[in-house]
Amino acid sequence: MSYKVEFRMRGQREMRERLEAFAFKHRERAGKALESEGDYQGREAQEVTPYGRGKLRASLVISDPIQDGDDILVKIGMGGSLPYAMAQHQKYFKHDQGARRFLEDPVKKNKGKMLKRIAQELRIA
Repeated sequence: MSYKVEFRMRGQREMRERLEAFAFKHRERAGKALESEGDYQGREAQEVTPYGRGKLRASLVISDPIQDGDDILVKIGMGGSLPYAMAQHQKYFKHDQGARRFLEDPVKKNKGKMLKRIAQELRIA
């Protein structure tokens, strides 16, 4: 069972509006910038993913940009068919390396910086 994190950004309204307007006109470039951000978030998550034999860290999957109506999405997931992935993410295990909420916490930590990085990549910041 894979685990994925979904969130919507609020705040930084002006920058978000500029990004949305740009993405509407330049979907391919916006998709590539989102894919780049997805790669960044994936690397951040891998750094705090519990490590035993390395299968969980190696299970990182980042989708190509997906068009969903007017939205462009990139999905990040870990765990795939590993039966212990959800338990490692959700439960309070003592981890010698890594931590629980290994996918969710890095995304939340970086949430305020995502828009800025994407805007810089698109050169509209």
